[in-house]
Amino acid sequence: MDSKPIEQPQGDWLARSYVCGYFASTAMLIVLMVAFMGMLMFSGTDASWAQRLTDNTLTVAAKNSPFTSITLHFMAGLLLAIGYGAFFHDKVKGPSWQKGLVYAMGPFLISVLIFFPMVGAGVLGFSLGAGPLPLMGNMILHGAYGLTLGLTYGLLTEWDSRVVRSSARKAAFGLTAGGILGFVVAYMMAGGTHGPLGINAAWFQMSGALVGSALGCLIGVVSGQEKLAERALAHG
Repeated sequence: MDSKPIEQPQGDWLARSYVCGYFASTAMLIVLMVAFMGMLMFSGTDASWAQRLTDNTLTVAAKNSPFTSITLHFMAGLLLAIGYGAFFHDKVKGPSWQKGLVYAMGPFLISVLIFFPMVGAGVLGFSLGAGPLPLMGNMILHGAYGLTLGLTYGLLTEWDSRVVRSSARKAAFGLTAGGILGFVVAYMMAGGTHGPLGINAAWFQMSGALVGSALGCLIGVVSGQEKLAERALAHG
């Protein structure tokens, strides 16, 4: 009886994971920022759940060290995406969006059962005094990450392999180089403790890195497709 061969990640899965992890981490960060601003609108009293959710040891640490916080966020997001591409996507049945959501539940459980107690937020975040909001918010954030990761990885897997191979590699290089260049430019523009328009220097530098990486990724995708088109014409 023939045994079924073990599914292996499709070619260029590492570059694909890297790019998709960046998009998923960005989506998670955007949802976090929108939710945080929404909670600020309802934080009328010191005793409210919204107030305690937006003003606690975790949020204060993130505000004081934005560069470190966001860097760790993207590093974790990229590592998780690499794990998804290497061990999960091609080995699990179901639609891509569902695979991403299921995969994200692992980091979600680690976050609320292990990370939260380690930083003093208590199991499921109840020690923050914000009721079920930390738990619900964490689930939504990881859901946004998993949904974006699954959908983007699935799309890149289904598209023409030559297009993906050419664009994913250049996009991975572009977002890395663009992030570094954007940070360097923002660092030089910031000068002291505040950047242009009075923006905190650390936030300004991180914004420069994010904008640079996004532009670099876009340029990489486009240049990869153009390179493929040139090769097709050359062989045509």
